[in-house]
Amino acid sequence: PIAFDDRYGDREFDRQLTEAGTGLNRLFLHAAALKFTHPGTGEVMRIEAPMDDGLKRCLQKLRNAR
Repeated sequence: PIAFDDRYGDREFDRQLTEAGTGLNRLFLHAAALKFTHPGTGEVMRIEAPMDDGLKRCLQKLRNAR
């Protein structure tokens, strides 16, 4: 399931995330890197983005809960 997603989520999963104190209250989606061919130049583009602090904290809490 996708956390807190109305279509692809799971309410029980969302409840567990909330009760675990993860602090997450939005979709848990992150694209670490995207690669595509620029439509105008044909150049292969790669864009990277670090995970934001909120998602990092959520993952750490889930890891510690195991």
